[in-house]
This record gives sequence, structure tokens and C-alpha cells, in this order.
Amino acid sequence: MTNFEWSLDFQSSLCLCLPIQRSDHGPLIISTKPSPKACRRPFKFENFISSVLRFNEVLSKAWATPLSLSQSSISPNALKFNIKLKTVKSYIKSWNKHRVGNLFTLIKSIQKKLGILQRNPQISSNILEEHNLRAQLDLLLIAEETF
Repeated sequence: MTNFEWSLDFQSSLCLCLPIQRSDHGPLIISTKPSPKACRRPFKFENFISSVLRFNEVLSKAWATPLSLSQSSISPNALKFNIKLKTVKSYIKSWNKHRVGNLFTLIKSIQKKLGILQRNPQISSNILEEHNLRAQLDLLLIAEETF
């Protein structure tokens, strides 16, 4: 895919070969920059979470959580509202982590499974499994678009 000079110029480059999803072409992701070190991301509400079953129940439970005695003595309503939002955030993060799962991790997992199946096209039982994985992937990609 590359020549020697290109490899010397971009020594830290990576090429990720993604599985075929909708056509006979497999997408490639080429990065010429080294990966940044991982850091903790701030909380970001993902729109697709609100469409997941039981989201309203989790939200209601978090909002109904009573303030502690020290928190209830805070007079300004804005501070109480802020505390409620932090409570909702912690409930959603926990629920998302334990019940829903990381959307991007799920997508990568299914893409990996598809790649394995597509490397062994001779096995007829893989056809149905590949169809099911593609359907799951389509739903997750739609959810990712609302992210």
C-alpha cells in the first residue's frame, strides 16, 4: 500500500482495515499522527440514551433522590438545582456503563466480529450471523449519528 520513502516519512502511521459493511469495499482508516494519550473525558449526554428503554425511569429516580440534610439547608434554588443535576449525571453515567454500554465499544466489537466472519466466507452458517450483525451495526450507527 505504501513505498519505502512514505514509510520513512510517516513512521508512526497506522492503517486500520475495517470490515465490509454494505458493499464489496472495505474502508481503510489511515492515521499519520501518533495517538494522543488517553485522558478522562468530561460527562457528555449522548442523545441516543434517551431512546433506550427505561431511561425515563432512571431519570425520575435520580431526580426524586432527596437532598442530604446539609444540602437541603442550602438556600439558593440554583444551588439545589445544580446538586440535582449532578445526581442525575451520576445516575445516567452508572446506568449507561452497566446497562447500556459504550456505544463506540459496541460498534467496534460488532465490526470486529463482522471482519472475522468475512474472512471465512465459505461457512454457510456465517451468512445468517453476518446478516444479524449487520442489522445490529446499522442500529448502532443510527444511534451514533444522534450522538
